[in-house]
Amino acid sequence: MDIYEKKNDNRLFRVTSDYAPFCILHITEQGVITYANDTACRLLGRNREQLIGQNIISSGQSAAKETLLSQLATLTPEKNTFANIIAHPLPGGITKNIGWRYYAHFDENGKKDGIICYSQPEENIATIPAEPGNIPPTPLFHRYQDMLQYAPVGILICDKEGKIIATNEIFVGIAGVTSDKELVGKLNIFNLSPFSKKQMERFRSADYLSEELPIDFDLLNHSGFINSRHKGTRYMIISSHRVQNEENETDSYIFAVADNTENRERENYLNEMHELLNELLNSLPLPIMVKDIDADMRYIFWNRESEIQSGIKASEALGKTDYDIFGKKRGQYYRDIDYQIAKTEEHVKKEEIYVTPDGREHQSIVAKRVIRRHKGHDWLLVIRWDISDIKQTQKQLEKSLEAQTSITEQLNAALQKAEEANINRELALSSINSILSYIDKDFVVQWGNEKKYTIAGEERCYKRGEVCYKTVRKTDKPCERCVAAEVMKNGIPGKHLYTQDGLYFEISATPVFGKNNDVKGAVLKIDDITQAKTAEIELRKAKEIAEQSDILKSAFLANMSHEIRTPLNAIVGFSELLCTTEEQSEKEEFIKIIQTNNELLLQLISDILDLSKIESNLLEYTETDVDINDLLSKIEQSSKLRVTRKEVELFFEDRLPSCILNIDKNRLTQVITNLITNAIKFTDKGSIRFGYRQQDNRDILFHVSDTGCGIPSDETKKIFDRFTKLNSFIKGTGLGLSISKSIVNHWGGDIGVKSEVGKGSTFWFTVPSSMTRKNKNDMIIETTPTVQNQSSEKNHTLLIAEDNPSNFMLLEIILRKKYKILHAENGQEAVDIFNTLKPDLILMDLRMPVMDGYGATKIIREQGNDVPIIAVTANAFSSDEQKCLENGFNDYISKPIKSEQILSILEKWLK
Repeated sequence: MDIYEKKNDNRLFRVTSDYAPFCILHITEQGVITYANDTACRLLGRNREQLIGQNIISSGQSAAKETLLSQLATLTPEKNTFANIIAHPLPGGITKNIGWRYYAHFDENGKKDGIICYSQPEENIATIPAEPGNIPPTPLFHRYQDMLQYAPVGILICDKEGKIIATNEIFVGIAGVTSDKELVGKLNIFNLSPFSKKQMERFRSADYLSEELPIDFDLLNHSGFINSRHKGTRYMIISSHRVQNEENETDSYIFAVADNTENRERENYLNEMHELLNELLNSLPLPIMVKDIDADMRYIFWNRESEIQSGIKASEALGKTDYDIFGKKRGQYYRDIDYQIAKTEEHVKKEEIYVTPDGREHQSIVAKRVIRRHKGHDWLLVIRWDISDIKQTQKQLEKSLEAQTSITEQLNAALQKAEEANINRELALSSINSILSYIDKDFVVQWGNEKKYTIAGEERCYKRGEVCYKTVRKTDKPCERCVAAEVMKNGIPGKHLYTQDGLYFEISATPVFGKNNDVKGAVLKIDDITQAKTAEIELRKAKEIAEQSDILKSAFLANMSHEIRTPLNAIVGFSELLCTTEEQSEKEEFIKIIQTNNELLLQLISDILDLSKIESNLLEYTETDVDINDLLSKIEQSSKLRVTRKEVELFFEDRLPSCILNIDKNRLTQVITNLITNAIKFTDKGSIRFGYRQQDNRDILFHVSDTGCGIPSDETKKIFDRFTKLNSFIKGTGLGLSISKSIVNHWGGDIGVKSEVGKGSTFWFTVPSSMTRKNKNDMIIETTPTVQNQSSEKNHTLLIAEDNPSNFMLLEIILRKKYKILHAENGQEAVDIFNTLKPDLILMDLRMPVMDGYGATKIIREQGNDVPIIAVTANAFSSDEQKCLENGFNDYISKPIKSEQILSILEKWLK
C-alpha cells in the first residue's frame, strides 16, 4: 500500500513530495514502485500511472535485479541505507545511468513498511549526498520530517505570509547559520533585502518557478536577518512551489535551494579557458583542424591560419566533411586515411603536397592523432605546417654541398641556412628520429630537437642553454671518451659506439667552424642502434650454431650410414649363409646373429624416429600408474641377458618399499634402458648398478652407475647434445642421451652425469614428486602373462587377416604347430570367414585392401560377437595402441613380430 494512503491527511507531506525538485520513488522490498513524484516521472520519461506497479529495474537485467533485492533484504533499523546506480531504458531507445539512495522505514514494532528512493537527475552517483548515517525506526507520521532531513537539496517551507515554518540541515548549511532555530519562526523570506519586490512577487504568484539568483551574504548580515558565516555573493538555484488548500487558496510555499556557486565558478573558469584555448590556437602560425570521428568526420574546429592558407572561412568549413569541402576524389583520399587512424589509433606524420587557392603547390607535413574524451567521444586532431621553405633550403643546401670540397664549407653552408629558418626549422627537427644537438666549445647546448632517450632507467636529455654532460651524464666534467671533445680538438668528424646496460648508441660528431676557420662547436647526432646491434650479434651466433649443426648433422649422417649398414650387412650375409649351411649348430648361431643385428637395426630406426618427433614437437606421452619396483625388476632381467662379459655384474640395488608413478611407462623404460645400454657398452669389468630413491624435496631420483672407462670432464658438458658420440667405434646413433634428456625435461625433471676417467660414471635423472601415487592399492599393475606349457593338440582355430603373403607365412609358421589356421586376404573376406567358420580368435592387420581392419572389427562387433580380436600393425606408438582399444580390439601387437610375444598374447586370450 502507498504510504500516502496510510497517512492521506498529511497533505503538506504529499504536496512536498509531488513537487520536490529531486526524484522520489517509493518501492516495496521486491523493488516494485508504489509512488513516483513529478520530477521522477520527467526523468524516467513516463507518467505516474505507467511507473506504479513496475519494478525499479527493468526486465532483461536479472543479475542487477538479484543484486538489488539482496541489498534491500539486508536493510535493518541499525543499517537502513545504501546507494547504487541503475541503467534505466528511456523512451527513444536510449539508456541513462541514474544514481539512487535508498532509505528503509520501520514502524513502531520495527517492521519494515516501505523504502524511499532519492535521486537527482544526474548520470553519476557522486551527485548523491554522502551516506548520512543511520535513520532510526520512525513512526509513519514522522516521515515528513525524514524527507526534509535526508532530501539531497535544501528544503525551506514558509507559510502564506513568507514566515519559515520548517527547514532541513542542508538549508541550514546553505544559509550559513548554526541551527534551524535561527530561521524557523524568525525569518520572513519575502522581506529579505537581496530580493527585489518584483522577484518576490513572481515567486509568490507562480505555481512553480525555478531560477538562479545571486545572494549577497554581506547584505544579508547587514540587514540583520541572518547571522550567516558566509561572506560575499553565492549563486543559488531556487525552485518554489505554491501549495493550495481545498478551496484553492494559498496555504504555504515550498522552496528547494541548491548552492550552485562552485558549479558557476567552474563554468566561468571553463568558459575562460575555452576562450583562451581558442585564442591560442587561432594565434598559432599553423593550420589546426579538429574532426568529430563519431559524426562522420565533420569539422568542429578550423583556426585562423587554416582560413588564411586554405582560403576557406571557418563558417564555411565547420559542420562539413572533406567531401563537402574538397570534392569526392580528394575527400575520399582524406577519409581513407582518417578512418585507418581512428581504427588503429596510430599517430601519423607524413609529407603531402597542398594546393592553395592561388594554385601554388606547397610541401607540407601533416600530423594526425586521435583524441579521446572521458565519455568515449573521439576527435581527430589535424595539424599542418608548410615546409616549402625548408625543402627549398634543403635543395639549395644539396647543390651547395655538391659544389663544396671540404667538410668545413659544407657545415658553414648548413649553419648559414639554419640561421635563416624560423619555427618551421624547429618542426622539421622534431620530426627526425635521431637526437640532433649543437653544442659550443663550453659544451653548452645551443639548439637541437631535444628528443629524450633513456639510459639505465633514468630519463636524460639535451637541454638548450645547459651543459650537456650535466644533464645527460649527470657529471661535473666531460665524459672520458667524449666524441664532441675530440672533434672540437682535432677539427675532424668522429664517431663513437657507446654501450651501457645492454643498450647501444652510435654518437657522431662534426666540427663547426667560424669565419676565421676556428672551431666554434660540434653538431652531435645520436642514434639508438640497440636493435640493429642485437640483430647483428644474434645473426653471428645463429651462423655459428648453423655451421656447427651442419658439421654435426654431416657427421651424424655418415655415422648413421655406417651404423645401419653394419647390422644390415650381418642380416643379409648370414641370411644367405643360413640357406646354404647344413649344420644345425651353425644354423642356430646364424639365427642368433641375425636376431641380434635385427634388434640393433630396430633400435637405430626407433631412435631416428624419436628424434624426428622431438624436433617437430610430436613425441607423444600416455600417462598410466606404473609400479616402479616391478618395472625395474623386469628391466634388470632383460638387461642381464645383454651383458656378454662374465667380468661384469648387473643388479637393481636402491629402491623404496613401494613406489607408484603416474607416468608414460614406455618412455620411462626407454630412458632407463638407454642409460643401462650405454653402461654395458663402456664397462669391461666390475659392476653396473641402478635404482632409485626419494630426495628431501620429495622428487624421485633414478641413477645408473658403472665402473667403466669414464668420461673426460670437458666432454660431460656436451654429452647430452644431439649427434654427439664420444667413441665412434662403439655401436649406436649417439641420440640416446639426447632423446632421454628431452623426455625427462618434458616431465619437468633434470638429467645429468658425474664421471671420472678410469673409475666409471653415474648417470641420474629426476621425476617430480607431483607424479607420485601414494596408495598402491588404488591402481592396477599391468603384468605380462606367462606362457604356459602348451598342449600339442590343436584345440583352437585362429583367423589371420593379412594381405601380405610373407607376413602371413611368418605367422603361419610360428602358430601352425599349436593352432588351426584360417587366412583372409582383406577385411571383407575376414568378416565372411568369421560368419561362416566362427574362429576362436582373430589376428587382424589394420591396413588391408577392400576393407581395413578397423572396418572389419566394427562390423563383427555390431553383430554382438565378443570374439578376441588382436590388432597387428607396423605402428608402434602409445596413441596407436589407445586407438585400437577404443575401436573394439582386445589387444595390440606391433611389427616386427616375435614368436614369444605373440604366443604370450594368444595364451592370455585363449585361456
